[in-house]
Amino acid sequence: MHARTRPYIPFIAKLVAIGSTLGLTTGVSARIYTGTCQLAQEPIPKNYSQIWPNICIRNHLGVHYLNGAHLNMEDHRFEDEEAESLFFGRSYLGLNFWHSVTMHFQGLAKSRQDLEHSDSPNFDQKITEYAFLQLGNPTLSPIQASVGKIDLPFGLNDRPLETLMDHVKRNYWPRRKWGLQLSKKNNNQTRYEIGVSLKDVEGWQDTLEQGELDQASARASIDLAALEGTKLIASFLTDADRLDHYSMAILNRSQGAFISLEWVRQLLPEGSNYWFHQLFRLNYLSKRAKFSQWLIQFEDDRKNAWLLTGQWRLFPTSFSTLMLTVSHRRSFQAGEKSKWFAFFGTEVNL
Repeated sequence: MHARTRPYIPFIAKLVAIGSTLGLTTGVSARIYTGTCQLAQEPIPKNYSQIWPNICIRNHLGVHYLNGAHLNMEDHRFEDEEAESLFFGRSYLGLNFWHSVTMHFQGLAKSRQDLEHSDSPNFDQKITEYAFLQLGNPTLSPIQASVGKIDLPFGLNDRPLETLMDHVKRNYWPRRKWGLQLSKKNNNQTRYEIGVSLKDVEGWQDTLEQGELDQASARASIDLAALEGTKLIASFLTDADRLDHYSMAILNRSQGAFISLEWVRQLLPEGSNYWFHQLFRLNYLSKRAKFSQWLIQFEDDRKNAWLLTGQWRLFPTSFSTLMLTVSHRRSFQAGEKSKWFAFFGTEVNL
C-alpha cells in the first residue's frame, strides 16, 4: 500500500516549497498560510467569502542522534551500546475550498542509520500518514464526515514522542487505513463519533475495489469547565476477527500545563497465554516558559514492559526547538534486557 502512495510525498514537498516562498513571513500572501496557519479573521457565517478558499502548508524537519545501551547491574556499566541518527521530514497540505469542504494530506519521510556509516540519509521510509476529504467545519458545523485514509475514532492516543520512540511497537490503537468517519457535536460540550475502515490489500486501489470491512469503532467525549478545561473520552473498537478494544481517557489543562491519562484494553483470541493486553499511559507537558518546557511520559504495558521518558525542550527561536530526551524501558519478558535511551537533536517548523 505504501508503495503506491509514495508519489504524494514529492508532490506535497513541492507545494511546501512554493508555499514557503509565497507566504513564509506574512502567512497571508495569496491566501496561502504557513506555520500555524492562523486565519486573519475568526470564522463566522458572515465572513466566508473573505476567508475561503485558502491553502495551509506546514513543514516540520528534525535531526536527532540516538544512543541506546543495556545497564549491567553487577558492575554498573553500560553494555551493548548502539548509536544511530534519525532524520525526518513531515509535510502537511490543507486545501480549504469552502468552510465546510476541505482536503487534508500529510506525508512523512524518515531515515535511521548507524553512526558508523557516513553515507547521506536514505529516506527509505516514506508514508502517507493521512489523506482525506472532510465535509463540515469543526467550529461551525454540528455534523462532520471524513472519508479517505484516516484515524478511526478510538481512544486518545496522545503521542508527543511518536517519531523518536517509533522503535517501541504498540498495537493498542488502530493503524490509519482507508475508511469513513462521522461525528456529531452537541452544544460544544459533547461529541459522538463512529467510523469504519477497510482491510488493506496490496494497494489502495485494490483496497477500495474489494471494500472488505476490517474495523468499526465508536467514541464519545464531553468537555467540562473544571480546571480551565477537562475532556472525558470513552471508546470501543471491534474488528473482523471479533477482537474488541476498550479505552477510557482524560485530558486536562490547568495553568498552561497539559496532562493526559489513558487506559486501553485489547482482548486476545482464544488459546493465547493471556486473555487481554492492557496499557496505561500518562503524559505531562509543563507550562511553556519563555525559552523552555518539560515533557514526561510514563507507559505501563501489562506483563510486557514499562517505559519512562523525560524530555527538555529549549526554544532558541520562535520556529526551532532543541531537545534532550532520556528514556528507560524495563522489560518483563524472559531473556529481554532492559535498556536506556538518550536522544539529542533539533527540530524546525516552517
